[in-house]
Order: sequence, then C-alpha cells, then structure tokens
Amino acid sequence: MEVTQKWRALAEQRHRHFMELHETGRWKHYYSEHEFLIRLRESVRLLQTWEELTTESALATDASDAKRASIA
Repeated sequence: MEVTQKWRALAEQRHRHFMELHETGRWKHYYSEHEFLIRLRESVRLLQTWEELTTESALATDASDAKRASIA
C-alpha cells in the first residue's frame, strides 16, 4: 500500500469517527459546538485532500507503468 493511501485511510477513519460523534451526540462530552464544527470541517477538508493526492498518485503511477510497457 502506498503512503498516500495509508494517509487517506487514516483521514477516512478520523472522518468516520467525527461523523459517529455527531450522529450519537457524544461530541457534546468532548467539544463545544464551535470547536466540534471546526474539527468536523477539518476532517472533511483533509479527507478531500488525501483523496485528491491518492488519485493524482494513482494517475502518475498508471502513466509511469504505461510508459514502461511501451518501452519494453
């Protein structure tokens, strides 16, 4: 597994955790409403960033593999 995929998986896990906190209302035990919204938005932003980086990395790998195959 590539490094970007590992970080994406971690971002997905973190986002799922915040969504679970939101759905159950448990966030109220740990955060103020303002702080929770900031952290939830941050988890969305980080997940989107890692999704983009993972996609770009996969495209670059595919292009590199295609170039190697055409040379061989």
